[in-house]
Amino acid sequence: MVVFNLTSPYIFKCIPKYYNSGIIELFLRDELKNETTSVTIDSIAYQNFVLYITFSDYTMKEGQSFEVAIKENDVITYIGKAYATSQTDLQNYKLNKGILKV
Repeated sequence: MVVFNLTSPYIFKCIPKYYNSGIIELFLRDELKNETTSVTIDSIAYQNFVLYITFSDYTMKEGQSFEVAIKENDVITYIGKAYATSQTDLQNYKLNKGILKV
């Protein structure tokens, strides 16, 4: 699970199934509202099998949880979870039966 701080720019990093320098799209699905948003990407970097996606054109709220999907050339290459918080003591976060607890 990726944890986002509430201040932009946001940096999302993951290890995708593959990366061939194609067209990358980032989708965030708010799990409470069940709304999927295509996010405008500012920059992409790929280093040591890790894909870094920077974006700033999205407003996150405290406690929001997301399903993250990354597509390369319209094929899904990554699906995962993300959470937004302003807290900085992230090593004390615990995940219990799919519920993030502080």
